[in-house]
Amino acid sequence: MFCNQCGEENRNDRKFCSNCGAPLRDYTKPRENLIMPEDVLEAEKIQKKIKKANKIFNIILGIMLFCGIVFLLTTFFVEKDLQLAFSITSLSCLIVYIIIATIKMSYNKKHKVENETLK
Repeated sequence: MFCNQCGEENRNDRKFCSNCGAPLRDYTKPRENLIMPEDVLEAEKIQKKIKKANKIFNIILGIMLFCGIVFLLTTFFVEKDLQLAFSITSLSCLIVYIIIATIKMSYNKKHKVENETLK
């Protein structure tokens, strides 16, 4: 039988969980809210996937923000002919930054909902 606290599998004659010490009850049917070891592994995989994606998002966001600021500051030090090009490039970088930040937020929101359904 499985512990309803930690999901550890125990012998049927045990009264307490060998892993966490919680009292065990003999259920003939599996409970819907019981956390199974497969669910814990799946949740860990999703968490790793989210962390990896967030690292990539953060790197891209950092690069875009850095480029936008550099182009914006460079606008003040170039000739009049190039100022418009640098301003447009800076604005484009910052727009891409906002788009990627929005994608990151929706990605995290989606996976947060998926992860909560496993718990």
